[in-house]
Amino acid sequence: MLLNKLRRLLGMEKQILLSVPDTFPTWHSRYGEDTHFASKIKGILPPMKIHALKSGVIFWEDACRKLATGNYSLRIVYLEDRPTGKVYYPIANCKTLHTQRARYDKASQKILVEGKPVAVETVAGNEGLACNDFLEFLDKYDEREFVIVHFTGFRY
Repeated sequence: MLLNKLRRLLGMEKQILLSVPDTFPTWHSRYGEDTHFASKIKGILPPMKIHALKSGVIFWEDACRKLATGNYSLRIVYLEDRPTGKVYYPIANCKTLHTQRARYDKASQKILVEGKPVAVETVAGNEGLACNDFLEFLDKYDEREFVIVHFTGFRY
């Protein structure tokens, strides 16, 4: 316990990295354009980004448990691939992490968050995206389960 407190004081605690893209990916119609996610996470630009959609449900649920121990911190970063390797640009550090399992139901055009239907427009806004841009991201997940990684106190 004392060792964990000392690590935190010295900034040596283990980190969980949550990467968000700085530009739209190659498969998106807005490929290469800036997402402005850093400014949206910091609340500088609307709409504010208060969570991130991720695959790897088990990984993120485990990360949530690790963060609860106090031995870890969450670091939100931009990830840039360069020929020399990956470069991480810090956006924010958080002590809060919560996950909710979700799935896109194409038939009802709703996001099912832990079985509860939520309007796509609502989730899109909280993801920091316009609805049509968000729907392109949802196509990536098809109807498979994904996780909403919350880094604020908000929950659906």
